[in-house]
Amino acid sequence: MISQYQHGFLTGKSTLTNLLACLNYWVTALDEGDYVDVLFVDISKAFDTVNHRKLLHKIKNYKIDPILCKWVSSFLIGRRQRVKIDGSFSDWTDVTSGVPQGSVLGPLLFLLYINDLPSVIKFSKIQIYADDTKIYLRFPRDTDPTTMQADINEIMLWFERWDLKVATEKSFILPLRLTGDRPVFPYKMNDTLIPVATDSVRDLGVQMTTDLSKADHIKIIRSKSNSKIGLIFRSFKTRNIDFLKKMFCVFVRPLVEYATPAWNPHLISDILAVESVQRAFTRRIPRLEDASYPLRLEILGLDSLEERRLKADLTEIFKIVTNRSGLFFEDFFTYRNDFGLRTENSLQLDIKFARTNLGKFNFFNKGADVWNKLPDYVVNSPSVERFKTNISETNMTNHLTCFPMYYV
Repeated sequence: MISQYQHGFLTGKSTLTNLLACLNYWVTALDEGDYVDVLFVDISKAFDTVNHRKLLHKIKNYKIDPILCKWVSSFLIGRRQRVKIDGSFSDWTDVTSGVPQGSVLGPLLFLLYINDLPSVIKFSKIQIYADDTKIYLRFPRDTDPTTMQADINEIMLWFERWDLKVATEKSFILPLRLTGDRPVFPYKMNDTLIPVATDSVRDLGVQMTTDLSKADHIKIIRSKSNSKIGLIFRSFKTRNIDFLKKMFCVFVRPLVEYATPAWNPHLISDILAVESVQRAFTRRIPRLEDASYPLRLEILGLDSLEERRLKADLTEIFKIVTNRSGLFFEDFFTYRNDFGLRTENSLQLDIKFARTNLGKFNFFNKGADVWNKLPDYVVNSPSVERFKTNISETNMTNHLTCFPMYYV
């Protein structure tokens, strides 16, 4: 029932699947010499402005059981609210719009409310995470993307029809290109020019640049991680190894491992920059200062961040190949049919031809190359948990660019 372009609050989907779906399209377009324009749409107070009457109308049109529709209506209609400040209360007011946030049903009702938004898009592509909406179009360099403007006009009519407002000043265009400057079409929302992002923008927690480089994102996560490391060592007097290791795994490592398949770098300088976070932390642990970085990790029982990113890539590929992801296999991969009996496993993935390093080292090509070299029992694991166990027991050193040779 829910649109395949929606990635929020759904099993098998996440911010990562949203990012990978976009990047697959963007990278292919840039690698083949075209431009891509991406519109990030900011819906103003999206969850609070859902019209109850129109929401119930949509639910009925999905042919949901009438008794359940009545139950949902009872859940929404008749709510009242007031504000308390310093012990004083405002008057009660009726709540005539919005889905109750903090509830289990609220997010699902919102997804149903905007579920038909992709249907008004005729020429462009769209991906949504809850209310975060991206519309993008691939076009040859010598043409104007007027068809994307036509789609923008249609979605603005859709928002008006369903009483949702777009914050034009917070929406923006990210013009993608590999090298040099490029002209940007003057897109408009209701006769208001849409701002153009000239640097990098934050897309579902990952910093995106106009050439899809990783450096800006790595710089930001390094800064946040190093600040958190400093806070840990200032806040706790203990230098117990197990305690410090737990602090790192809980508070620092998630900062450098969020959605890594969407930005896993291939440049040595970028790989070393990310790894420096864990190197710096382990060097500050007493009695480990003089040990080499690989030895410190061995003592602590930790993997390098580079190896953990590779395993995260392979795990995501396993989910896609085995239909455990919200992404469709045929949209991203094809099986090889030209391999012989001496291949490592029976699920060989085709490596797409790429003209640029952006294409060669993207998640789908780089990950597929390592996937093809995994043992058969690993790629045919019966579950995601078993795959993670099998991959953790597999020696991945030959597939790493920097570890351990750059740290000895």
